[in-house]
Amino acid sequence: MDNILVFLRNMFQLVVAPARGWEDLEAEQHGRTAQAEEELASFNYMHCFLPIIAVCSLSWFVRLFYGYSGGLLGCVQGAVVMFVSLFLGAQVSMWLMGFAMPRLMEEDPRLPSAAEWNRGRMLDMICYSITFIGFVLMLANVIKVRIAILEFLPFYVVFIIWKGWRYVGIREQNLGLFMIAACISVLGSVYLISFLLNAVM
Repeated sequence: MDNILVFLRNMFQLVVAPARGWEDLEAEQHGRTAQAEEELASFNYMHCFLPIIAVCSLSWFVRLFYGYSGGLLGCVQGAVVMFVSLFLGAQVSMWLMGFAMPRLMEEDPRLPSAAEWNRGRMLDMICYSITFIGFVLMLANVIKVRIAILEFLPFYVVFIIWKGWRYVGIREQNLGLFMIAACISVLGSVYLISFLLNAVM
């Protein structure tokens, strides 16, 4: 439980002050090896990220209290689609960034690279970014009236990612390419998977 509270505290700070939030996360990692950081990130993924997105997904059932026309079956479907989209979004994002990061560590991203990159920190960035999207979707479920700003709020994750480029250790000259790769990986994967699942179901 304490781990989830720490994760949520970090999430709140990244939303309120992204630059300071990433700096604090980097300070917490001081002295750890890359392997230790990856192990901690994997622990947070299993014991913090997954339970939180599960709770966010269950917010679909709140719609039953204000007469959701889809009924119980519609809420079950919505919850399943939301959880699977957030879960697979994290998996796909890590897979895509696994191709991009070695190149973004080099001076010339066009050249093949065997550069080592910090998988733990990248997993942190992906988990916090997708958790934010999960919270926005949860708000859309628990608020009865439709608020237009909630449709655009997920794009705030672009700002969160932008402020974390130093945290993941890419080169400044590759910042633009990093933003394109990271935003497509995170936002694109979550919403594309959600669209496909809704189309199938």
